[in-house]
Amino acid sequence: MNKCTKITFLVATLVITLFGLAANSYAAKPSDYGLKEGDLISAIFSDDPDVYVINDSGYKRLFLNPAIFNFYGHLGGFFNVKLVPTEVRDAFITSGLFRNCESNDPKVYGVDIDGEDTGSLHWVDVSAATASSEDPDFFKKVFCINNKESNWYPKGGEYKTVKEIPNYTRMNGDKKVSTQEKIAENAGIKNIGQSIICHYPPGNAAAYQTIIVDASALKAHLDHGDVVGVCPTLTPISTSTPATPAIPATPATPATPATSTTPAIPATPAIPATPATPATPPTPTSTPSPSPTPSPSPTPSPTPLSVSTCTGLSLTFANNKTTYIRSREEWVTYTYTCIPGGSASYVEIQVVKPDGTATTFNSSSGSTQTFGFETSNFEPGDYTIRACFNQGCLPSPTATAQFFVNSSQSFVPKTNNFTVFSRNLTVGSIGDDVKQLQALLVKEVGYSANLITGYFGRITQDAVKRLQEKYGVRPVSGYFGEITRKALNAAIFNW
Repeated sequence: MNKCTKITFLVATLVITLFGLAANSYAAKPSDYGLKEGDLISAIFSDDPDVYVINDSGYKRLFLNPAIFNFYGHLGGFFNVKLVPTEVRDAFITSGLFRNCESNDPKVYGVDIDGEDTGSLHWVDVSAATASSEDPDFFKKVFCINNKESNWYPKGGEYKTVKEIPNYTRMNGDKKVSTQEKIAENAGIKNIGQSIICHYPPGNAAAYQTIIVDASALKAHLDHGDVVGVCPTLTPISTSTPATPAIPATPATPATPATSTTPAIPATPAIPATPATPATPPTPTSTPSPSPTPSPSPTPSPTPLSVSTCTGLSLTFANNKTTYIRSREEWVTYTYTCIPGGSASYVEIQVVKPDGTATTFNSSSGSTQTFGFETSNFEPGDYTIRACFNQGCLPSPTATAQFFVNSSQSFVPKTNNFTVFSRNLTVGSIGDDVKQLQALLVKEVGYSANLITGYFGRITQDAVKRLQEKYGVRPVSGYFGEITRKALNAAIFNW
């Protein structure tokens, strides 16, 4: 019997055995931090780019670089990343054990990270019994990957013992600075993603609640007294007994796992690319499943949350303002209110972008709440806010309201001379000279005035190509360099 056969056979027999093992005494429990298995997490500060996915056993795996992260489009991209304090990120132990669940490969691989964005996979060539004896939590650390990621890594030599598997260490060697210290130092905060915070409503701090806010709104919430992380929970107060003090959000004692029918190799939402509806798991018996390799659990479908006495919602904008100027960094302030009255146990707020994609900006509860977000990161166009009683706003939102983000339309070129451009401009360029170019493109090739942003993107590049075609500039590349400037000066201004 070869090694591959042994590990395949013994994985099945270990499924039942591992149900009885004690949990890693140091493992985090996602629900303690307002998280769940399959959530993407990253530290909230902009100097830390790493993104992870977590499992219920208290482990996380790193997406080594953006290319690998993009192999899992169904996860929703960076907008779905939960921005958490570094203490929460570090509470989940990083694992480098992978199995290709898409191809149902029974082999488990260890990753050896040899650079900031590079690494290799090494087959852990030991029996399942040996693996679990050398590390009782071995199979709780195994994460599913897909074919693309598996093929991305070069394959290295085999590991003959579990002890050979390298532990993941951050290449930049994190300084142990607390989240509160970093916030006090005005450390940069990421502007894409979501953050779980404890929200203290102005004027009614006793009504604090855990909500999820978009990264663009995080600093404003922190500035008025909200804190990153879940709120402390309270033990219900009986009328015949005194109040029980608040229990801290971070548990003082180790988490104890619940009995589960999840296979020994923990699943992540990475496979399949389009998550299927999860099947009802079987009741564990003393006879192991005939399938030697457990299948990954798909990402759970959004489920409705209970509604108290609120039957409808309305959405209103502060001062009825529905048009916002991006260049002024204006704030969209909106309020949801229960109608005809009452209170909701859960309300989710999403923003639908001009391309049709939706991002959850807030979740809350109660009869009415006011939130806001800045428009500086919004592309010009039409947007829709929608409020819902269900996670994911399925099957349809309860209330919607439209607003428009515009760039300044009063911007005009300062001169009729291309020699004012002191540098070459291409995709990624940012500055007032880009605005000058975009303003001229409005006049010359019908570029939208709403897109005078000062950022040279693909739309600006296409407009420069049209300008080059119009005046016979070669090559038609969309690159605004010296050749294009000289040719246009001659063609337009006879210089």
